[in-house]
Amino acid sequence: MIDPNIRPGFVKDVAACRSRLETAMALAGLIKVSDDDLEWLFSGPSTLKSKASVVLAMRPAAVIKTCGGEGAIGYLNTGTEVHVSATRAEVVDTVSAGDTFNAGVLANLYGTGNLIEAGISNISARTL
Repeated sequence: MIDPNIRPGFVKDVAACRSRLETAMALAGLIKVSDDDLEWLFSGPSTLKSKASVVLAMRPAAVIKTCGGEGAIGYLNTGTEVHVSATRAEVVDTVSAGDTFNAGVLANLYGTGNLIEAGISNISARTL
């Protein structure tokens, strides 16, 4: 699983950073991105869904786009979309929220026996 967690203010060479991320994402089974990550990776007039499709074309079985208080959308390489609502909570601090989200996804996949190559590459909408 890769979460690019892009911080544009720290990127000195945008082209090199994008190239490294594309190489890394081509090796991942799952990629978690935010709207901001997709906008930075693929600038230009395009929908976030079409940008997620570009990421899917790199190889992963699924791209998970977090949507803050609106939950998350999973895009499978089969073309299926999975929408999951967020549980409402009082937000105290969002530091490491993405890391916690990733940990929850990975823990769930581990707990269901799907955190293996075959489980990820054949991930179903129900599992995602």
